[in-house]
Amino acid sequence: MRVFSRNSLILKLLFAILICGLLLTGCVSGRFEPSGWDGITVSGDTLYACSDGKFLALDLSDRTTIRDFTPGDNDSESSSFLGCGGSSAPKLTSYSAPVVSGSVFYTGTYIGEVYALDATTGAKKWDYSTDHHIVGGPVISGDALVIASGDKLYKLDINNGDPLWDKPFDTGGKIWSTPVISGNVIYFGNLDHKVYAVDLETKEKIWEKGFAGAIASTPLIINDTLYIGTLNNKFYALDIANNGNPIWDKPFETDNWVWTQAVYHQGTIYFGSFGGNVYAIDAETGKMNPGWGSPYKTETGDRFRAKPAIMGDVLVIGSQDDNIYGLNLQDGGEAWAPLHFENDIMADPYISGTTVYFMDKKDKVHAINAELGNQTWSKQLETD
Repeated sequence: MRVFSRNSLILKLLFAILICGLLLTGCVSGRFEPSGWDGITVSGDTLYACSDGKFLALDLSDRTTIRDFTPGDNDSESSSFLGCGGSSAPKLTSYSAPVVSGSVFYTGTYIGEVYALDATTGAKKWDYSTDHHIVGGPVISGDALVIASGDKLYKLDINNGDPLWDKPFDTGGKIWSTPVISGNVIYFGNLDHKVYAVDLETKEKIWEKGFAGAIASTPLIINDTLYIGTLNNKFYALDIANNGNPIWDKPFETDNWVWTQAVYHQGTIYFGSFGGNVYAIDAETGKMNPGWGSPYKTETGDRFRAKPAIMGDVLVIGSQDDNIYGLNLQDGGEAWAPLHFENDIMADPYISGTTVYFMDKKDKVHAINAELGNQTWSKQLETD
């Protein structure tokens, strides 16, 4: 028993160091410098992003006007993490896409700040400070904004930022995914190997389901089924109306970790893995789609963290090997040759009209025509 406990502790410590060092942090000369993978949102003719510690808006009608509406209190703060020294990273470093609802821009930042800004003028409507790091994005339902920070789930009034629960919902494990609201229930996973279903109004836990691996991906809900991948190389389908019990006889086995959120199209679930594979599995049976036969594997074998996007008959997915891939939905073959860029693609894409937008690790936006497989334009998000 002693040996088992010691080995379990070592594995947990190695996992914590690996995942934090690999995915979220960088210790450079003894300093912790979170760089983020900033997501994008499009509303009307404007593309919004948290870019390099700033809140920026790109006018898509001319693609030349970039408006900076960063709050004036974006000073630097010191912190310590995994033995690293203080950080000079800006307060607005983000690992998720902002949400624009009506005329208000909402986002969470790595140091635990939640902001609501006027999307036109940039005036700050409110901000709210949590006690922990925010990795996943906000989600809005009615007059409520739900966001995870550290191991807690918060529900805030979108009008003024006031908490709508007496205290946050505490899971005891870090939450890195964006919660999903379906009906009146919030669904999310955490690094403590659990998926939760929580009542949006009462904060009561409806059910929780434990697994063998940590969960960092955002759930996908189709009808009464929740699809989610884990960091122990498995992908699950859960019955949300039946206490989260598995629907398939056994989980789908993958080659590596699954962090990306899956997408659904006509009975098939699509997602990428950290081993450079893209999977297409039957939503009902949990078996590989017979049209594909086997996963699509990149030559580099590098990680897929970004969510796939579907445009027409093409699945578009960005990789940390600096490529964007376009695959035929029916058979998994290449619809067009991979598009190569200079930096990792880690943030989820955004679909608007006939265009799929990606932002790479160096805050450059790429507009892709997914059906033709060409880049229509690119733009570095930066201001003087």
